[in-house]
Amino acid sequence: MKKKHSYQAASIQQVRVSELVGLVMAGCIVALDVAKTKWLVAIATAAGEVVKLFRFEHPVETTAFLKVVTELRGGVTGGKVDVVMEPTGTYGDAVRYQLVKSGAKVFMVSPKRTHDSKEIFDGVPSLHDAKSAVLIAKLHAMGLSKEWQTPREGHARLRALVDLRQREERREEECHGWLEASLARHWPELLRSAKLREQKCALHLLVAYPSPTAAAAAPEDVKNLLRKRSRGGLPEETMEEIVAGAQSALGVPMVPEQERCVEVWASQALDACQRQEALEAEMRAVGKGDVIYERLRVWMGTVTAAVLLTMCDPMQFASARQLEKAASLNMREKSSGEHSGRLSITKRGPGLVRQMLFLFALRTIHADATVRAWYERRRGYREASKISAVVAVMRKLLRAAFHVARGSAFDASKLFDERRLGITASSTTAMTGTGVETPSAGNHAMDVAETTAEATGVEAPAEASAATSVVAPSVSETRTLATETPAVTPAPIVASSVVTRAAREPERRAVEGAVRKRSERETPPSLDATSEARAAATNAIPTSGATASTAKSSVSNKAQDATPPIACALLSDAPSTGAPMPLAQIASAAKQVLAACAPEVSGTATATTSLKTAKATARQRTRSRGASRASP
Repeated sequence: MKKKHSYQAASIQQVRVSELVGLVMAGCIVALDVAKTKWLVAIATAAGEVVKLFRFEHPVETTAFLKVVTELRGGVTGGKVDVVMEPTGTYGDAVRYQLVKSGAKVFMVSPKRTHDSKEIFDGVPSLHDAKSAVLIAKLHAMGLSKEWQTPREGHARLRALVDLRQREERREEECHGWLEASLARHWPELLRSAKLREQKCALHLLVAYPSPTAAAAAPEDVKNLLRKRSRGGLPEETMEEIVAGAQSALGVPMVPEQERCVEVWASQALDACQRQEALEAEMRAVGKGDVIYERLRVWMGTVTAAVLLTMCDPMQFASARQLEKAASLNMREKSSGEHSGRLSITKRGPGLVRQMLFLFALRTIHADATVRAWYERRRGYREASKISAVVAVMRKLLRAAFHVARGSAFDASKLFDERRLGITASSTTAMTGTGVETPSAGNHAMDVAETTAEATGVEAPAEASAATSVVAPSVSETRTLATETPAVTPAPIVASSVVTRAAREPERRAVEGAVRKRSERETPPSLDATSEARAAATNAIPTSGATASTAKSSVSNKAQDATPPIACALLSDAPSTGAPMPLAQIASAAKQVLAACAPEVSGTATATTSLKTAKATARQRTRSRGASRASP
């Protein structure tokens, strides 16, 4: 090509395929710049070097263009002819369909890549149709294109239903906007008492009684209508408030034509809502035979699954990151030097996908306890809008959709680290079922010890911590209990854990022995009686099916002289029914024992402090003497 006229294009009648075959024998690229009528075509070699530019008018000369492509495929070795174009709306769908039907390979290049490369090859920041065709050919030669995959028939039908539902949704939203504007002028009390977008009975009321004057004239009929349309779900107080608002309306009086407008808008909003429900039922019927759609629909919902499958099919991407980029949820940043730009999503893909994923993320945050805990830990949650935290959940759920479409069941623990969130199996089960977080049994036992220490003003000893750890079941026991019982409460956990601790008796004894040895090494001679009292209190807690009477006899034989009077009285009054002691009684016993030990502990602490002070004074005197001797 001549450099002076690099982008000069000829008409399709001047194209001679026989002259071009010799130049593109090893491989040919046919790049198309899509337009409404005037198309530009660039024929290039496999390396991206353009050899011919021509134009044709669609659809008048489309048949001639298809003939040129067919002749090129017959003349090039192996028929290696790649047709490349941009996904520009719907203008190129007809030509693309004919090319695929003829057997040609069609590839797609992102318009963003074409726009960003306009100054790379020639250094001129201009962009027109002929140059766009040349850039598309070069980008394809560099491997920056993607082969077109024809959507299945079911997906095409779902996409049409999605478009119809979007139209009905926009129509309903317009009617609600007109109704709110009109009611704010003529009947503001109704907007305060009823929610038009959530309560259909309010729309039925406006169809029958479009003005407050008409509603105030028949209060009983208004109540009966609301009661019937809401199927008894609307409270009587709300009905009385609506009638009272109509009787004392402060709005501008309505003329008959204005009443007719309100009636028409309310009826059209109801009609649009009913059409949306019918379209959703039709979506379920169309996608019933699609396995991928059914997997997504069960998890995401009818409309969300249809939008995601028809606009960003997860099966067309090799990784979850590619799907995230196709939905325009990938992050972008603009930083330089000390300037750190703020991260944000690109928003280049279909906006409807992001809209449906946003609503799906809100539903998941409300329903799933793990997702809600992760969402509340985000930095964006502490900001005013909380939108960034919701977007973070959207990105996580979209990555999960990539695997759900391939047959995996959704598991929140695979997306969110429950250990860092402080969520256990029992608390997750309780939060998912009731919406309230329930603490585990181990945390409950430790809370009892901490509460006892706060009540007595003395730090809980190591033996008390060991005792409470014996009462608390293991993580595996908690998971088993959560699956067997519908609700998690502290008392059943202790009762069931006593039976399952028989196999852990050697481990418990080893822990108690280690605690006693450590206390003997660290406890001063004046606290021997106190340590024995604590050991007696530890042994008093029934473990491995032992009864309170057995614990009482063992304590009386081992620590009869060392136990304080309060502890002896407590152990003598212990019940001998053979049932394990409840947590409340254990907490009371620990409280009394620690209260008895408090004076000795405080006295020992005072003596230890005095000894440390004396040693520090002696060291200071020694340093002073050394300094005086060293001075001349």
